[in-house]
Amino acid sequence: MTKSNYDVIDIKQLKKLIRTNNYKVYIWGAYEIGQSLYKLMEKEDIANFVLGFCDSSPEKLAHKFCGLEVKKYEDLPKNDNILYIITSGSNGTILYDIIKQDGGLGIIFDLLTLLKYFELPILWRVDKIINETKKYLMTEKKYIDEIIYLKNLWADEKSKKIFEAIINFRETKNTTDIFNYLDSAKLQYLDPIIPFRDKEVILDVGAYTGDTLQNIQNSFKNKGLQFAQYIALEPMENAYNELSNYVQTQKFKNVKIINKGAWNKKETLSFDVNSVRSQINSAGEVKIQTDTIDNICKNTNITYLKMDIEGAMQTIIRDNPKCAISVYHEWDDLILIPLYLHKINPKYKLYLRFYTLTLDDVICYAL
Repeated sequence: MTKSNYDVIDIKQLKKLIRTNNYKVYIWGAYEIGQSLYKLMEKEDIANFVLGFCDSSPEKLAHKFCGLEVKKYEDLPKNDNILYIITSGSNGTILYDIIKQDGGLGIIFDLLTLLKYFELPILWRVDKIINETKKYLMTEKKYIDEIIYLKNLWADEKSKKIFEAIINFRETKNTTDIFNYLDSAKLQYLDPIIPFRDKEVILDVGAYTGDTLQNIQNSFKNKGLQFAQYIALEPMENAYNELSNYVQTQKFKNVKIINKGAWNKKETLSFDVNSVRSQINSAGEVKIQTDTIDNICKNTNITYLKMDIEGAMQTIIRDNPKCAISVYHEWDDLILIPLYLHKINPKYKLYLRFYTLTLDDVICYAL
């Protein structure tokens, strides 16, 4: 088992690195996390090494941030004396790869350690899961037997290590081990462990504007594969319209898009998209249409399923598809969803992978 390709460090390591090498620093990300890191660097007396911030947003580029200039990455120097500190939770690994390819020097800051110093609404899900883990697992001793059983159920050593490291982080906030197993965000839903074949029938639940569709299309093309059909579900109107435009522009003939979300029954739900915690909310202003996967795909045999688990049991039983299931929405998803998949089909081999700095993209693969 190989160690992660990414250098993820905390504030003590960052302080030593900067002072030892006398680096000049740009913080990549002119937003809440970047601001919190800068404040922490002020406390540690290393903010004077920061030359400015790096961001691609025109709005951010037009103003100073924390009193410093904000510039595009393309306009900044890449040499041995400039250190880029990456604060992006979702794209951190991709930005790291870009800097490395350009011959620059970059490190990824351990965003989760900021929870020790600040209250950060942007990390609300992580904070919520930590608190619920303390309550239900550590205090009430819930799912202790299930965790022990699941430790031996994972199909490879990497999955076992990731599972143990995530549980340990939630109990202690210790991230020492967890980032040893971080994979590139480019591999999400396309991980090398997935045995893709020609003529796959793919169901993408939560297709957004087509990011996964584009990645799968490019990956299949590079491998000399084609998908027989790609069914994309997206309930949010704006994202659906962008997805529709993308599909039309690319002139896909075998992509079907559906303006619905997946749920455990067919109904209209209210959704709150204005809060930091975008979620189903009875008082939400946005209405979305939902249906079960079993209803949507009752006449289609799915071979690869990317989604949350709601409403898909019969499809999984009938088609035995390769599955990529999110296990990060609730604190016990990491425990109950793999066990549920194992119960539906004991022949599944279960793998666990994660791709972001905030653990917002922990995926259980059932293959």
